Amino acid sequence: MLIGDAAHSATPHLGQGAAMAIEDAVVLADELAHHDVDAALDVFMKRRFERAKLVGTSSILLGEWDIHPETAGDPIALTDEIRKKLAEPV
Repeated sequence: MLIGDAAHSATPHLGQGAAMAIEDAVVLADELAHHDVDAALDVFMKRRFERAKLVGTSSILLGEWDIHPETAGDPIALTDEIRKKLAEPV
């Protein structure tokens, strides 16, 4: 079982690497407390996929904006939007 950056690495532009690892551990522990290992892993993946995808794709986009500022959107607005979503419980 891989968690954190080993499972879903992202660029450092959101600063969410450690937070994602902690969230992974919390969700995995919660699911293992309620299900057998196979079921827990299945539910874990379902619970974590969209959030991990949001962090990964958003951090890549912010990185691309750093490299190509002429194509950039509003990084502050995007970061604020993402942080609001990440403030929701896992």
